[in-house]
Amino acid sequence: MAAFFITIILFIGIVVSEVHLLYSMLIVLVGLILLRLFKINLFSFKKLTLSQVIYIIGGALLIYGLDNLYLYFHDVPANEQQLEQEIRNTPFYISIFTVTIIPAIVEEIVFRGMIIRVIFRKHLFLGLIVSSLVFASLHESDTWIGYLPYLYSGLIFGIIYIKTKRLEVVIFMHFLNNLLALLFIIWG
Repeated sequence: MAAFFITIILFIGIVVSEVHLLYSMLIVLVGLILLRLFKINLFSFKKLTLSQVIYIIGGALLIYGLDNLYLYFHDVPANEQQLEQEIRNTPFYISIFTVTIIPAIVEEIVFRGMIIRVIFRKHLFLGLIVSSLVFASLHESDTWIGYLPYLYSGLIFGIIYIKTKRLEVVIFMHFLNNLLALLFIIWG
């Protein structure tokens, strides 16, 4: 029950991050404190191995390549265009937090850490499917095909999480993926 409650709190942090950075950071902090209080340890804090660094870079580049392939065949949805314009109008130092750091940490704690590792710990494949579908559905799109990049991203994050058993790996991978997207939006 505590895992579900903490997942909801962290999810609220994801939603709020689009509205106000300070509130989002506060909600995330509360969620992390609750994880600690309920002794839900999602991090190992060990040094990353070379193979884990390869997973981080390879996974982010795989998603980036699939995104480019997707964009070759599909236009950027209207809601994504609006979001990109908002990002261009936001100071870079704020975008780094709201687009790369906070989503990478919170979304990976919620979708891979809480859903796969805590809620579906005995049914990892089911957890992978559920977390990927929920991850995709929570990213807005104005077309059904617009959810596809989020679905394959969620699957890749989940597979690498299950393979490495390290939340830090997918957080860094997610951060790198979002950073590449941010740089492309700003300077692309």
